[in-house]
Amino acid sequence: FSILVEGEDFQNGTSETTQTFREVYQQWFTNTQEGILADNTSKSIRHSMEIYPLPCFGEKPIKEVSPSYIQALKQTFTLMGNTSDYYLLARLQSIFEYALERGIVEHNIVKDFKGKDGPYAEKHVLSDVEIKKFFKLCEESMYGFMFAVALCNGLRIREAMALDYANLDLELKSIKVVNQMKDGVFLPATKTRRSRKLKLSETSLAFIE
Repeated sequence: FSILVEGEDFQNGTSETTQTFREVYQQWFTNTQEGILADNTSKSIRHSMEIYPLPCFGEKPIKEVSPSYIQALKQTFTLMGNTSDYYLLARLQSIFEYALERGIVEHNIVKDFKGKDGPYAEKHVLSDVEIKKFFKLCEESMYGFMFAVALCNGLRIREAMALDYANLDLELKSIKVVNQMKDGVFLPATKTRRSRKLKLSETSLAFIE
């Protein structure tokens, strides 16, 4: 990293705060991730942060972390044999967005970076045949409606498990996603901590009914 990074004078914003990247990261994790994520996901985030960003610029004031630091980190990540740098960049973008919302920095310098277009970044789209097979299995399962609604509306499994009739508006044919379930306990927030309202398709409504 020290070889790849280019020295440059950089000041991201006019805030007088001297909070380091590590301090902002710890605040971000405590306030937006801890207690919401699954244990394995939480450990994965901590692991990736402790191996890459924190040793590189953890003690540097976050407003002085420049785009060249992110680029060098991205290259280091690749040189270490990793192909899922988009995952790390997504976390960094979230941290800088957190800092931006609190006036610690003026710009989210990670937004313009994109992850490597490797096999891990590819998304599999179900074919019509696969969808029909899926719905057929849903009809045979006592929890089938939950999986069908999840597929039709792009819900995370923990969000689908937390759906309640109080969130359903049959008149407007919509549903609010405001909670998730973790270890059998309802949590008052989704994984991203942002609720959303979804328009239900006729297929979703049929399974709900």
